[in-house]
Amino acid sequence: MPNQREKARIRRIAAVTAGVTALLGGSLVTAAAASATMTPASTTKAYVGGGHAAYNTANHHAWVCDDKSDGHSVYGVYYFADGGTQYTLSDKDGHNSNCADAYFDKSATSYKVCLSKAGIDPCSGRVYP
Repeated sequence: MPNQREKARIRRIAAVTAGVTALLGGSLVTAAAASATMTPASTTKAYVGGGHAAYNTANHHAWVCDDKSDGHSVYGVYYFADGGTQYTLSDKDGHNSNCADAYFDKSATSYKVCLSKAGIDPCSGRVYP
């Protein structure tokens, strides 16, 4: 199910497409818009206080980004269908343009992102792409 950001993106695409359709008067643009809004996004994201994690189902690309220079690193935990395998990906270098990323050889079934803090690490809920 799309989150609020994805729903807003879909509405913007539909509005722009409607405007282009009105200007061009073509049915091909309408058909393209219908298929674009009905196709789910292949990338999902999870957020936690100081960062985010993402996963692309089309190419099994995962990434984790530290969004704050607060001294706390961010890590994502990716789970797979076999139930026993998980992969942890960490971004420990603070807020900059570099995110940690990896390509998996199989599809992740869910993931979450956590903030490394003293004591219990706060985490997002699990995302099921």
